[in-house]
Amino acid sequence: MLMNFGELKTSSILNIAGVSPNNPDFRRLVNESVRRLMDRGDWDGLIVPIYVCVSGGCVVWPRYVGHVRQLNWCGRRHVEIHNVWWDFLPFDKHSGWSSNSWWGWMDGGWRYGRSSMVNQSRSPVFQDIQGDGRTIRAYNDSPLDNNKTVRIFGEDNNGQRLMTTGAGPWQDGIALTLKAPFVETPINIRRIDRVIKDMTNGPVRLYASNISAGVLEDVAYYEPSETNPEYLRSRLHLPCMTNTCNGVTTNVQSVIALVKLQFVPVFADTDPVLIGNITALKHMVQCIRCEEAQDVQTARSFLVMAIDELNQELANANPETQIPVDLGELGHNQHHIGLQRLF
Repeated sequence: MLMNFGELKTSSILNIAGVSPNNPDFRRLVNESVRRLMDRGDWDGLIVPIYVCVSGGCVVWPRYVGHVRQLNWCGRRHVEIHNVWWDFLPFDKHSGWSSNSWWGWMDGGWRYGRSSMVNQSRSPVFQDIQGDGRTIRAYNDSPLDNNKTVRIFGEDNNGQRLMTTGAGPWQDGIALTLKAPFVETPINIRRIDRVIKDMTNGPVRLYASNISAGVLEDVAYYEPSETNPEYLRSRLHLPCMTNTCNGVTTNVQSVIALVKLQFVPVFADTDPVLIGNITALKHMVQCIRCEEAQDVQTARSFLVMAIDELNQELANANPETQIPVDLGELGHNQHHIGLQRLF
């Protein structure tokens, strides 16, 4: 179970933080420590399996997904994962029909065809606008968020960049000032490239209003702390087979992914702290303190101790009798600080 920020405020980390738990500097130290430690490895609790439905070969992963480590579809059929450079690699005529070729030779080769996933940067929405002739509506759940703004950047139905003007010069984007029951763009929107949102007390939802069909189409769901939302987006190449999601047989396919959680900064006491090892966090806070005092050598020592603590926790959570790979914890011949070869 993840520790929340309120629990961390009463822990022994206060002995070395040097500031009150209610001081913004305390939150800054905690967020920087968690972010830097998460970048260093796939620590215990950061790798979780999730089930998602893929529509049209495209998926936008939830906010808490930072990276996809492994992917299975249709039970245990493995899907190769590639970064954005994969599509730009030259074809090797000497490799034949290997897993590096266009068609692939996986899970039976020709029977199942090519199975792969290519990461495609980030997206500010989980669903693209499904055609022209749609305005964008923003709904806020809390009345305390009335008069806060959500600014949308993108393109209108004429292919022009979204711009607004008032008493001053033209500005990029269209600003929506939240109010009950909703606020709507004055023009039709074709594409959303970026969103800037005020911090809110409750969630904010975006919908595309399809006037001709008389329906609202889901576009985005923003949590209160999101101010510059972006989500990992991937394209999947799966064989053309009928599949089911949520009990319905459609062109939507179900996949099971092993993902690494994305760093999300804490604000409220109920927010989860994604690194739950107090000792490692204490070492990392001391590392940051020493760096800011320009004591690089001591800072490096605290960093090594933090990584050591997380490696030992990782080895304890994944004993060698249960998993047949070397985790690379400190003390092993093939150890590299912050590098786990769990997958």
